[in-house]
This record gives sequence, C-alpha cells and structure tokens, in this order.
Amino acid sequence: ILFSDQGVKLLKEVMEKSDTVRYRVFDVIIDASLVSGQALECAQTKGFITKILEDLESTDVLLQLTALENVSRLSDSPTAYTTLRNLGIFKGIGAWLGVSGRSSGNASYTVPSVIKLFAKLTQKHNVDL
Repeated sequence: ILFSDQGVKLLKEVMEKSDTVRYRVFDVIIDASLVSGQALECAQTKGFITKILEDLESTDVLLQLTALENVSRLSDSPTAYTTLRNLGIFKGIGAWLGVSGRSSGNASYTVPSVIKLFAKLTQKHNVDL
C-alpha cells in the first residue's frame, strides 16, 4: 500500500509541504526499508533513496546532516548497505567530502558526521576504506 502508485503520489505531494514533513516521510520509508528488502527496492525504484541523498548538495547544514544520518540508518541493514554501496553512495559521499564538504563553511559540522558514518561502516560491514 505504501509504495502503490496512489501511495507514492500521495507521499510525494505531502513531501512538498515542508522539510519537516518530508523528513517524517523519509523516516517511514527508511523504517519500512530496514524491515523489508521489497520495501527497500520499491523505495529505490520510486526515487525516494535518491531524494534522501539530494540533500547532501543542499547549502543548509541541517539538511546535509539529516541526509548523512539517514544514510547511516539505512546502512544498518545489510541489504540496504549493499544497495547503497552498489549505487555508489559511499564513494559519492567521500567525493563530496573532498570537494564541497571541506571547503564549505559547514565543514566543522559535516566532516565529523561523515567520519562517524565511515567508522560505522568499517566496524559493522568490515569495509576497507
């Protein structure tokens, strides 16, 4: 029901209301994705995972930090971690950190969150960075 055509249309309409509402919707999508591989696949194919990651490009540090936290939450699931890895998300975050993450005025906020994310990945998924 959540990822039916009508459900997706409704979720996308509601997400336009405000950043707060959008992130509440993301919370529901992430929670569903953590318990169901099928929900994760639907979230990916319907574009929700991409929308979560778009906030990394925002100039708003709170949106950037929330996007990093959402990636971190998703990576708790081995299936979601594999999906994110296959999409090149972690390489993208590393590149973002190298280009805009350190040069922006927000670096003092975002760099520790990226380091925390990569530390979690190395510990939980034995990732060699």
